[in-house]
Amino acid sequence: MENLVTVMFMFFCTQISRLLKVAFQMHINFCKN
Repeated sequence: MENLVTVMFMFFCTQISRLLKVAFQMHINFCKN
């Protein structure tokens, strides 16, 4: 059970970091224009 929670947490963290990276790049592109 504990292992499943760890895997879910890792997946959640990677999804959040990917989302933040995309949002950050969109923000930079928006500021440039």
